Formats: sequence, C-alpha cells, structure tokens
Amino acid sequence: MAPHVSICLPIYNGENHLAEAIESILEQSYKDFELIVVDDMSCDSSLEVLDRYARRDQRIQCYRNDQRMGLFANYNSCQEKATGSIIKPFAQDDLLHPKYLKTCVQLLSENPEAALFATNRNWIDETGHDVSNQYRSPAVSDYFGSEYILDGKDVIQKSLIPVVNFIGEPVCVAFPAKFIGAGFDEAFHHIGDLDYWLRILTNGKLVYCPETLSSFRRHSTNQTTINRNELRIANDILKLGAKFQDLGQPAGSSREFMHHAIMVIAHEMNALSISNRNVSKMEHSSDEQEAFHSKEYARTARQALSRLSAEELREITMHALGMLVEGQLQSGNASDDSNTYRWLQNEKILFLERRLRSLQEDPYWIATRCLREVKRLIPFQQKRRTQIIHPSPKVFVAKESEYLQYLRQQTG
Repeated sequence: MAPHVSICLPIYNGENHLAEAIESILEQSYKDFELIVVDDMSCDSSLEVLDRYARRDQRIQCYRNDQRMGLFANYNSCQEKATGSIIKPFAQDDLLHPKYLKTCVQLLSENPEAALFATNRNWIDETGHDVSNQYRSPAVSDYFGSEYILDGKDVIQKSLIPVVNFIGEPVCVAFPAKFIGAGFDEAFHHIGDLDYWLRILTNGKLVYCPETLSSFRRHSTNQTTINRNELRIANDILKLGAKFQDLGQPAGSSREFMHHAIMVIAHEMNALSISNRNVSKMEHSSDEQEAFHSKEYARTARQALSRLSAEELREITMHALGMLVEGQLQSGNASDDSNTYRWLQNEKILFLERRLRSLQEDPYWIATRCLREVKRLIPFQQKRRTQIIHPSPKVFVAKESEYLQYLRQQTG
C-alpha cells in the first residue's frame, strides 16, 4: 500500500546538515510517509550519510543522477518517483517540527478545496540558532492577518505586486499530488519555488498554519545566498511577470508590477554593490586566504550583471528611467504599499547594522575615527548630508529614513 505522504529531498553536497535534516523527518509524529532522496552527483560524503540512514529505515529510498541536473530539475526527479497522495518538498539544510506532517495532513483533509498547504517558518544559522530577528521575511499573516483559508487568486495577486514569496520556501509547503502538473520550471534560478506555488494555486485555495513548524537555514553556501550574490533574481522576476501574463493574470504585465519589480531589483543591485565595494577594500589584506576569498567574491559580483540578457537590461532600464522621471525611485512608492516598502527599508537597516557591527571590530576603522569626526565638522559636508534626507509623509517611513541615514553616516 502506498504511503500517504511523499517527502521529496533533492541533495547536492549536503553533508554538513543532511543528517540533521533527515533526523527531523524521522522524528515526525505522523509516520505514514516515504522519503525520496535523489543525489545530484555529490562529491562529498552525502551518499555515505544517506546509506547509513537507508539501512536503518525502509521508508527512505535513495537514487543518484548519472549527470548534474540542477536543483529544480532534481526536485522534479524526486516528484516523478513519488507514490503518495500528498507531496512534501524538502531541502537538505532545513528542518521540520515533529508536528509538521500531522498538521499538514489534517488541514488538507479538512479543506478539500485547498491546492496548497503552508506553515510559518523561522530562520536558523549554520549552528541551528534562531536568527529570525536578522533575516525575517514577510509571512502569509503579514498580508492576510488571521485568515488561514485563502483564495488562490488573492494570494497570486499579492505575491506578484510586488514580487515577494510570503508563502515560503519548499520546507514550508505541501500539496495534493494531483496538482503536481508540469512541476518546477527549470528555467528559474531563485524564485522557481514561488512560480510553482502560484501555478499550483490556480487550482484552488491556500490553507495556512501560523504556527512555526519549519526552519529555513541561512548561510553563505546555500542556494539562496549564491543566487542573491549573482543577481539571478533579476532574470527570474522578469520571467515570472511574462509567465503570469501568458496565464491570463493581469498583474504579470501591469505597469504596477514592473514598478515594484524594478524596486526589488534595484534593492538587490544596491546590496550587491555595497558588498562588492566593502569586499574590495579587503583585497590587500595581509591574510592570504582572506584576500583570496575577497577577490573571488568581487569577481563574482562584477560578473553578476553580465547574466542579464540585452533585452532584459533594456526592459529594466526603460522602466527604471520612467520611474525616475515620475519621482518614484525617490519616494520609494511608500504611499501605495507601505507594508512592502517597510520590509525593504528593514532589509536595508539590517544590512547596515551588520556592517556597523563588523566595522566596530575593525582596528583600522577604529584608528581612523578621529579623521571621520573632523570631516563631519566641515560645513560643506554637513550641508550636503542634510540635503540628501527626504522624509516621507508617512511617519514610520520618516523615522526609518533618518535611521538609515544615521547608519550610512556611521559606516561611511
């Protein structure tokens, strides 16, 4: 008899956290599942870890690709092998709370109109410590309050304008196997999961559990960080808009969609630019290993824009220039969508706060503090700084803008 839930786990060089991820599956209070693991030609000890667990538990089925497929293609490979009536995507770095499967099965059973299940998640670091206060992303409850049965069309609309994955990463979601459809779109790099969730939601509703039953790991080597560093999100946002235009979703082609998309792309570019400049300052470090990694990061950052096609660059440039003329880049478009703008502001604040903490431990930065203080006393500099502050009519935007300006001064 086929298991009720198929947990799909694609892996590639996952030795660091794979055992912990599998343990979180085996500790589920709901036991009627299969764990399908497909290795994408790992060159570390991942296969040894898998073999050890597969000998312990017959519910674990292990496969290996004969050539590299990439993350989303490997997810599809897992799903093709699934036999359960519920599909549960998973990831090698992440964790599930013991109640996850039980809650998922119960809510999907009680709500037959649901096409997708999602739960709240927290963020953890490489050691498993909760770092949600540093990296928190928007959640379903931020957009829909206490509602937990949501119309799929409403979720799609709010996810596209602006493009934001408040539904969650693969660790958060599950869905009836009858809605597998074409699977993950392998043309995406970063938001292929969001694209898939939204396509699934064209079949029905989202049932959401506000309880934190999943943990998403954030570290320098996970795919999310790599994709951000290489600016792949820019390509993906444009693909997403075009796809949902083809699917008859007006949001995918609207002017408002492109305005918000440009704001997100600009935010990612700005963060990448700041990181690149900061790392470039370290290239002459006396520590050879540190200098090597700094140069590698800088090289990757410089190559990021080359990943955009000429057509994509033209489209981004034309819309950005139009927004500049209308003054929307200066205002942040806060008056129409303060929830999203506030989140983007918070992202900038968190980035600068981390930068400030790092600088406060830098001997060179400490030694040159007196020079910066003298510079700030120069009237021309003081005048220039006050001129670039443009408070918004929104009170919270004004306060956050002033705080951002303060952080920039401290890290400058």
